[in-house]
Amino acid sequence: MRGQTKQMAVILLAAALGIGGCGAVETENPSDEITLLEPVNANANANTEKVMLHNLYDYEVEPGYIYPEIKEYSFLEDTTFFSYVAAPGTEVSSGSVLAKADAQGIEEQIKSVEEQKKNLTETYEEEYKDLTDLIKEQKELIEEIKENQKDETEEEKSYSNRQVILIENDIRGYELSLNQNEELYALDADYYEKQLEYLHREQKSRLLYSDMNGMVVNVGSFAPGDYVPAKKSVVAVGDFSELMFTCNDIGQSKRKQAQEFYLFVNGTSYELGEETEREASEQEYSTFSINGDTSALSAGDFGVLVAVYEKRENVVAVPKSALQKGVSGMYVYRIENGEKVMTDVVTGMSDGVYTEILSGVSVGDEISLSESAISHGKDTAQVSYGSISVSFEESGSFQCPITYVVKNPAEVGTVCLVEYKKELFSYVNAGEEIAEIRVETDAAAKEELKKKMEREEARIRDAGTFENEKEAARRQKALKNYQEELEKLETAEQISQICADKSGILVWTMDKKENETIASGETVAVIADEKNCYVAVSNENGLLNLGNKVQVSYQDTLGNTTVFEGNVINASKAGLSEELESADAYIGLPHEMTEQISAAMANGGFYRTKLSVSADVREMKGVLTVPKEAVKRIAGACYVTICKDDGTYVNQNILVGGNDAKNYWVLDGLEEGMVVCLE
Repeated sequence: MRGQTKQMAVILLAAALGIGGCGAVETENPSDEITLLEPVNANANANTEKVMLHNLYDYEVEPGYIYPEIKEYSFLEDTTFFSYVAAPGTEVSSGSVLAKADAQGIEEQIKSVEEQKKNLTETYEEEYKDLTDLIKEQKELIEEIKENQKDETEEEKSYSNRQVILIENDIRGYELSLNQNEELYALDADYYEKQLEYLHREQKSRLLYSDMNGMVVNVGSFAPGDYVPAKKSVVAVGDFSELMFTCNDIGQSKRKQAQEFYLFVNGTSYELGEETEREASEQEYSTFSINGDTSALSAGDFGVLVAVYEKRENVVAVPKSALQKGVSGMYVYRIENGEKVMTDVVTGMSDGVYTEILSGVSVGDEISLSESAISHGKDTAQVSYGSISVSFEESGSFQCPITYVVKNPAEVGTVCLVEYKKELFSYVNAGEEIAEIRVETDAAAKEELKKKMEREEARIRDAGTFENEKEAARRQKALKNYQEELEKLETAEQISQICADKSGILVWTMDKKENETIASGETVAVIADEKNCYVAVSNENGLLNLGNKVQVSYQDTLGNTTVFEGNVINASKAGLSEELESADAYIGLPHEMTEQISAAMANGGFYRTKLSVSADVREMKGVLTVPKEAVKRIAGACYVTICKDDGTYVNQNILVGGNDAKNYWVLDGLEEGMVVCLE
């Protein structure tokens, strides 16, 4: 049987789908398994069957799903993870930030260099202004001297001319200093600018960007502070304008072997394009482009890849049990006048149940069997078009992956909690009060700062006592520091509220009581982005896939149940690298549902709010179906017994796509309206 060497995971998946056992047929020479029997005379009780036309198939069916074209993103260098910016279901465009690595050290360096550059610029601009003002004053002085010379004696003019020369020398000195300062500033500014360019590049390398438009279809499980190796997948983005088909790995050689190789979805066949190239470590799945019009396809559609290696339609065939091996080849026993007549035959293809006869017997000939033919019951059913599906139902949990923290805004003083103004899981608007606080500052410390400021201001006014410019700069800096500390204290005294910076759902608060202290910069609350909330359900068997529509219901604390439609917003294991595989499916929520569910969970209702997800999945529409009771699995082939209009019966091999709990659906071998026998 073809496919017997497939990995056990593939076999298990096929079993879960109800696809397997049928279709993988033998192409061996039947004589290899036939016991040599001597001709004997027929008797009245011998098993016989009339030779008829049959279809024989050697094929393989591999289930899979329609997916968008998926690209995985990773950092180029080893780094430390900081946060995800986009969650599954987030729409992104080319250039959107997907995730951040820890860049705190770089951000601090950037801040330091920017401060140094700012100080450099301020110093240069101050010195430039001082020098240009001096030059202007000296030039005005020269003009004044020259104007006064009109009324001077020659001796006075000689003196004033010497004054002009001295002043012009001073001006040249100032201009030289001005030029020197400008050159030094340009060099220092360029140095800082190059430092910033380097640091910004490093900062940018800590950001993971999308290079296409699409939707985030899965993220890894990294937490802040986790080590992330270079080129390890962190986020996956799907381009829904390009649809692909993904299934378990079928092997590189099978396409070349197949006479027919196509995709089948909801009653329609599609030509498959090229298989996507993968890394050597990613050989678990096969992904193909789809040729032609794909407008009828959607992400999440269930489909099967069909590989037909050999097919014979309407050929003379006999049960394998009718064949015997002789010295000169194969033969069967024809029944003539109630007796067995040994008849040489030439065989062709075999599916393990029936074998093609190229010559030796004809349609209508009666032949003897060593074993009973396929049995059938008297009840019948009609082949008809329909749909099959698998039911899914699981309880779920409410999750909000994108959050931001609200911290204590008071930098100084003793901060005490008065009370929280919002209930957990309630909706918070931007700017709305979350908690009331009380800030207590040290009055003695404030008075001491004021005294220090007065002393520095007095020393600065008495500029003649400064030994040098360096000492003057030090005192100016000290005064500035005292002013900033005083401003922090006075600002902190005015703080009585902690408010939300952004709108969202309050998902965490401190476990603190009234009058307990809050440290400077301590996280007071965590608010979730309501646009990225979803219901998570266990999906270990991969029944739910990206794009599937599901029904989500929740029951509030009063027992009221609300049902709404949602979409699976993350890809399953298929088509993803191991680090992005998820055992859960995420159901995107409409905004109004997010608000309703969070409201139900507020006021202590979190543990009493029940969520469940149900869906009909792996659905195949518009296909021929037959009851499971009509299908016999024999030697790897799937057979039905067709009741013909003339009252005769024919055992027919069928090309089966899959099944649900009640029916098989058929790719080839049957037509609508045919009558089949049930067991």
